[in-house]
Amino acid sequence: MAMVACSRHKRKSNRGFTLVEIMVSMVLTGILVAGMVGVWGMVAEQFFRLSLRQKAVFVLHGHMERLAQLYRLDSAAADAMVTTISDGSKFLKITAPAVKSLADFTSGAVGSDGFIFLALTGDRNVVWLDREKGVTAQLHWIEENLYPNCAGTTGNCQLLTLYLDYPYRFNKTTGNNPSIDPVETISVKTIVGQRQ
Repeated sequence: MAMVACSRHKRKSNRGFTLVEIMVSMVLTGILVAGMVGVWGMVAEQFFRLSLRQKAVFVLHGHMERLAQLYRLDSAAADAMVTTISDGSKFLKITAPAVKSLADFTSGAVGSDGFIFLALTGDRNVVWLDREKGVTAQLHWIEENLYPNCAGTTGNCQLLTLYLDYPYRFNKTTGNNPSIDPVETISVKTIVGQRQ
C-alpha cells in the first residue's frame, strides 16, 4: 500500500505545468516586456534631450567667445556685420565671414561645425548641434549699452546676451529649419568693450 501511494506521488510531481499556468505566465511576461519597452523609450528620449542640451551649452559658449572677440577687436566692424530686427535681436548678415552658404554649411568639411548660416526666415542664424542627426539651433543676441568709457576700453561697455533656441531639424537640400517640439532657449551674458 505504501508503494502505491509513493508511485502516485511521483506521477503528480512529474506532471509539469498546466495550460492555464503557461498562459498566465505568458501574459505576465508580456506585460513586463511592454512596460520595459515604454520605460526604455522614455530613457532614450531623455538621454537625447540631455545630450542635445549639453551640446547646445558648448555651442552657445563657443559662439559667445567668437562674438565677444569681434566686439572687442573692432566694434565698428561688428556693427557693419550685424543686422537688428524689430524686437531688438541681432544676427550676423550673410556677408559676414563666419556666415556660410547653404552648400558650405551642409558640406561636413573639417571645421564646418562652427559655421553660421542665415536662416531662410532671415532673422536668425543657424548653427549645428548634431550634424549626423540634422539637428540645429538658432542664434541671436541683444546688446545693451551699460555706461560710457569703461575702464580699459576706448568706448562704451556693452552687455551682450546671446540666445540659442533649439532643437530644429535642418533640411540639407532646401535649407528649411522647422522646430522639433518643444523648443528650449538658453542664454549667456558677457560685458564687452573695444580695447585700448
